[in-house]
Amino acid sequence: MVGSSKCIIILLLFCSLVACDKKTAYLKPVKLIQWVENKSNGLKVKKEIGQLEIRAQYKPIHYIIAKEARKVELASNYVKEQEHELGNQTVYCDLRLTNNSGQGSPLTLGGQMNYSSRLEYLTFGMQQDLKLVEGQDTLSCTLYQFVRNNELAPYVDVVLGFE
Repeated sequence: MVGSSKCIIILLLFCSLVACDKKTAYLKPVKLIQWVENKSNGLKVKKEIGQLEIRAQYKPIHYIIAKEARKVELASNYVKEQEHELGNQTVYCDLRLTNNSGQGSPLTLGGQMNYSSRLEYLTFGMQQDLKLVEGQDTLSCTLYQFVRNNELAPYVDVVLGFE
């Protein structure tokens, strides 16, 4: 999972972060969520490597605010407060690694590394391998959260942030 998947992860992040059209900030929360999650807009991409599927979802700040608020309308002062809290300079992304074989989580896929090593890598090491390339800039991952599901699902999620 470490070798060529590093390059794929960086590529997926780059592809998913191409450009978020400013018009999304003016959409109603439900429409904004639908627009961002629509694969045809390029903010959600996937790549398959053997039995491993990697999905990346770019999350604009207004999308995060709409998802968390779960309201039909959002007051502008609420949106401004949330923008300040989330930080206007941070780029957020979700990463999902899925075992396409349907037999356990990606941590149980065959390979050279054992289960404990994979778990340790996802918990502590993967953050250092993730970079976001934006124009001439290469940004390091400053926010990293491996979401542990105790192998109850055939996927693992990672929440990422780049400043």
